[in-house]
Amino acid sequence: MLTFLRKIFLFVCCVNLGLSACMKEHADCPDPEPIPEPETPAVILRFRYDRNKYQTDRLRQEIRHLDLYVFDGNEALYLTRAIPVSELDENNSFSLELPSGTYTAIAWGNTDSEDYQIEQATHLSELAVALNHAPDGRVDWQTEHLFHGMVVFGYDAESVTRAEVDMRKKTNQVNVVIQGLETEAGQEAWDLVSVMMHGTNGCYAYDSSLTGSIHLTYLPEFTLTTDTDTGQWPAANFIVQHIAEEGDLMLTSIQPGYESPLIHTSVPALIKENYGGPDFKEYLDTEDEFTIRITVKKQKEDTIF
Repeated sequence: MLTFLRKIFLFVCCVNLGLSACMKEHADCPDPEPIPEPETPAVILRFRYDRNKYQTDRLRQEIRHLDLYVFDGNEALYLTRAIPVSELDENNSFSLELPSGTYTAIAWGNTDSEDYQIEQATHLSELAVALNHAPDGRVDWQTEHLFHGMVVFGYDAESVTRAEVDMRKKTNQVNVVIQGLETEAGQEAWDLVSVMMHGTNGCYAYDSSLTGSIHLTYLPEFTLTTDTDTGQWPAANFIVQHIAEEGDLMLTSIQPGYESPLIHTSVPALIKENYGGPDFKEYLDTEDEFTIRITVKKQKEDTIF
């Protein structure tokens, strides 16, 4: 029995001596288990489009493609990315790896469409988006809706930075309902009246402010619309670049064969007449579809005004 206890004592002493030696001489110790690396530092941009009349995020319903431009603290172009919205994560986010610094990120929505052209830029001030048009300035098709977002953020490459990109719609749909215009068999509304919108609103700078001096003439698609009070009337439907209160967009409607136009008036002024609310600029930024009604009247000599 004594011999057995002596063997146990000697074994414990050897183990203790071995552990002490390992603590003193690290080179003789087994390599420790590696510590997991922390999450890779990155910039996470989250895109959203909730500045609309529904007050919900409709990014995936209305935007299918993003063109992202990132400029550094000297406003020089650092990188670009073409991002299908379907490839964003469940939070509508996209990750970038950047060195530490201050950045400006600009996103254009739906600019992969043939309707738009992005000006090549190496500097922030050079970035612009223009609406494609015929050589004479005509836009006689329904363009795809355009969106813009911009955010400035600082980034420390040792941590994760999150930034929100608030997308805003930069186009408006305008429906011009022509009440009192009666067509006979075989006649179309555009046989009796011409409707157009025109102004210098076809090009945006990097911050989505209007730039350039392109004078565009928008021609509509005609449909029939039903008004519960007055019946069914032709409607001239337009998609135009963003309507600004200070803009020069005009609505002109002409009856062929008559000198006086049905209407020749500022579009923002017509919308403001019907709105009458406190913050007209906010209203223009939030709403994206407007209806303007023109009433055709006949005089004794059947002249239409």
